[in-house]
Amino acid sequence: MSFLFHTTRPEETLALGAVIGARLTVGQVVGLDGPLAAGKTWIAKGIVQGIGRCDQALIKSPAYNLIHEYPLETAPWFICHMDFYRLPTLSPADALLFSEVLERTDAICLVEWASKFLGDLVPDYLSVTLAKTGTAGERTIQVKAHGASEQYVALARRIHADAHAPA
Repeated sequence: MSFLFHTTRPEETLALGAVIGARLTVGQVVGLDGPLAAGKTWIAKGIVQGIGRCDQALIKSPAYNLIHEYPLETAPWFICHMDFYRLPTLSPADALLFSEVLERTDAICLVEWASKFLGDLVPDYLSVTLAKTGTAGERTIQVKAHGASEQYVALARRIHADAHAPA
């Protein structure tokens, strides 16, 4: 199950991220994909904004650290923000580390460059794929449920309905 969205400005991409974040629950995993500068970290900021209050200045690409953890001011759990960009392969040690983080029951996990390895680590997740189109701020964004779990299909449907609901 997948849905396509079109945004014309970075603020619209951020707002779509907030719609996605508002529907996420603890224990869920979201993969973020797209070319360099497609807006993966930008939409991650929107997702975190939709989940709950967090210092937006903290939210940066974890490309060099691999994992960032953000506490929420409005919930007793965390956002784990990961990035597979700098990993040419997934070593057994990396797989163990990422699997432990992805299995946390006190966090929502966001994974940039997810298509590299996320499907090898978890059977079910929601993917958000960004593509640059037209002018500098335009994006086509695909939201797709992966795996057999009905929870991500239902999540994709709710996000679609919320994003198209009248303001």
